[in-house]
Amino acid sequence: MAAASDHISQAKKNLATLETLNACTPDSWDWEITMCFYTAVHIVNAHIVNTANAHYRTHMNVANALNTHTVASISKIDLDAYLAYKKLEGLSRRARYLCHQNPNNQDTRSFFTDERHFSRAIKHLDKVMKYFDDRYSINFPTINITCPRLSGQTFNYFSIQ
Repeated sequence: MAAASDHISQAKKNLATLETLNACTPDSWDWEITMCFYTAVHIVNAHIVNTANAHYRTHMNVANALNTHTVASISKIDLDAYLAYKKLEGLSRRARYLCHQNPNNQDTRSFFTDERHFSRAIKHLDKVMKYFDDRYSINFPTINITCPRLSGQTFNYFSIQ
């Protein structure tokens, strides 16, 4: 089982990759959204290791462990952080499979991603990072992101170019 520190190292590596990808290929929204989600995956997995000394192999098991309504879970988190994580998961699902981000939506059209979705992913990831940084003093680096849709907005871990 990976240690919490291994998950945090991977999350930081994913952030660096996100920054590079955004700078080199600024319209690769699908990959950038996916990097946002998998950064969050490693952050929450570090939390699960810290709180439950467990490692879950499915997104559903992770979500159940984090869900504020899962009474028996010692890894549950506050509702805002949980919803931000789940929204990132949905955006990543849309980016990876071209389907609606809500798994209950059965529409068979192709759902592409664009700057709107990337801007949402950055907002959600910033919220997840802040929640866990406050809890564990992770000290995430600030990374540079180009996204005109986010121009003028302030984030904890993203400097918008």
